[in-house]
Order: sequence, then C-alpha cells, then structure tokens
Amino acid sequence: MQIRDAVTGTLTFNLYGHTSAVWVLAWSPDGKRLASWDATVQVWDATTGHRVFTYRGHSSIVGALARSPNGERIASVADDVRVWQAS
Repeated sequence: MQIRDAVTGTLTFNLYGHTSAVWVLAWSPDGKRLASWDATVQVWDATTGHRVFTYRGHSSIVGALARSPNGERIASVADDVRVWQAS
C-alpha cells in the first residue's frame, strides 16, 4: 500500500505486510501513527513508514476501526469486537 502527500501527490512511503486489500486507514489524534487493517490491525509510524504494532486475534477481515479521542485505544470490528491498548 502506498501513502502519498495529499497536496503534492509525492510518494511518502509504502506499507508492507498486509495479506489482503486495505480499504481504510485511521490516523492517531496527534498524526504520528497510522492504523490499517485486513484480518490484522497494523499500526505504523507516520513519519518513517515503519510498522510499530500488529494486533492479531480476529477470525475474519476487520470491517471497521476507530481510535479513542486521546489515542490510547483502538477498537476493531470483524465477527467480534476487540479493544486494543494503543500505547
């Protein structure tokens, strides 16, 4: 998956590691982290493009993801609901 600058279109970095299509991304409130998902929830450093965390445990593809307003938790929904500690 490629992340590009929204203004210039310049490639910022590539995110490697998902096993299926990624449809939606979720930014942390401070803009420092980016979360993406397939059957896993992966959190990336938004300045370097390095993967910081991978959360596993869903039995199917994640359909929705949300961050708490303070950025401390991530909730993901598949056939079940999981709340992850983001710090």
